[in-house]
Amino acid sequence: MLRSAKASEWRRSSRISEDLRAAEILSKPSRLSDAEFELVKSHALFGYEILKGIDFPWPVAQAAYQHHERLDGSGYRVGWRAKT
Repeated sequence: MLRSAKASEWRRSSRISEDLRAAEILSKPSRLSDAEFELVKSHALFGYEILKGIDFPWPVAQAAYQHHERLDGSGYRVGWRAKT
């Protein structure tokens, strides 16, 4: 039980640290480094991973994953382009 509680606390502390880092990046007044931008882009995948196991009547997990894609292919995670 103690190990489980410590592991849970460690995960919670880790998540708080990640949230603080994300807030720092999002409020950065200068251009993001490549590593920072990759971290920002990862939020779509994290959202997908959280939502994919929940039974929604709509494709919510896929929407989270694709919400930065653009018809011209300039978006991210995948850079999908609309068929013309």
